[in-house]
Amino acid sequence: MIWEDTFAPRIIPVSGDLAKPLLGLDIINFEQLASKIDVIYHNGALVNFVYPYSALKVTNVLGTQEILKLASKYRAKPVNFVSTINTIDFSTSGYAQSKTVAEKLIMQAGERGLPVSIYRPPGIIGHSKTGMFNQSDFFSLIIKGCIQFGKVPILQKDLAVNIIPVDWVSNTIVKL
Repeated sequence: MIWEDTFAPRIIPVSGDLAKPLLGLDIINFEQLASKIDVIYHNGALVNFVYPYSALKVTNVLGTQEILKLASKYRAKPVNFVSTINTIDFSTSGYAQSKTVAEKLIMQAGERGLPVSIYRPPGIIGHSKTGMFNQSDFFSLIIKGCIQFGKVPILQKDLAVNIIPVDWVSNTIVKL
């Protein structure tokens, strides 16, 4: 484990909004944040498998542009971008399309010299030890529906459902 308790005071949550310019911060707070941070882990997105690309673009694409502005302000800060495995077949949904376009922005920033990494984890589920999870995400709702109806979907024989606990994903990304 790479965590040390002495790191705790350096982690300061900042409320923002990916759908707004400067991440929803005023210019002073955006500038202060840009001058202080060392690395960015960008895992924020509007996740919806029904919405069209046009409904997700502002948060997922333009929000990523704002992250890149933050990352390149004053000095280059590494950007670790958490995407989706669905970008492999981006025609599947507006969500996958929006993440594909955001990935392209990240790659362009990398070509211009910004240190970037892109991660495409499978379905992320709750914490392996505490069980905490987003109760309204896709996998949670499927599991809840299966329990309520006492039935599970019949999957193709060769179709695997890949899910991974959130703590494993986050620890792995930080270690990488």
